[in-house]
Amino acid sequence: MDKQTAQQQGKSWAEPRCIYPLIAGTQNAGRPENGCGFATRAGAEQSTCRGLAVPAVTPELWIANFKRFGSNPSNQCSLSTRDAKQFMASLKVRGSLEQASTLLNELLIPTWDVNTPERLPIEAFFYNAARVCVKSLETKVRQGENSRGSGVYGL
Repeated sequence: MDKQTAQQQGKSWAEPRCIYPLIAGTQNAGRPENGCGFATRAGAEQSTCRGLAVPAVTPELWIANFKRFGSNPSNQCSLSTRDAKQFMASLKVRGSLEQASTLLNELLIPTWDVNTPERLPIEAFFYNAARVCVKSLETKVRQGENSRGSGVYGL
């Protein structure tokens, strides 16, 4: 759901922080900048790819940087959610790397108020039904919990 629609419907809005083309394991990685960084940086823009010596902000440059650091998802830089070209680069990378088909991407947003689920701007949860695994089942459980708490029933 976009910001304007969320506001019109009385939902809260959490401005996305950054996006990783591949799952980056940010939950326990100890990354600075609210999970978006690998080096401490100041400023509102929290992505890290732009600040590199050779900014990795196109699909080709991002992939070259990723390979330079061993093709390890833990070593990837994050792209901007505020710059449409960088956001699109994150999506294009997914179609360009063979290993991306087996990994999720990761979009970071701020923590929301769990006491007001009806105000969350979540429209759907998604998972790959062809790959039934623990994570897919956890997603289905979360979808049900969200629906009961918010009154919004997804797909």
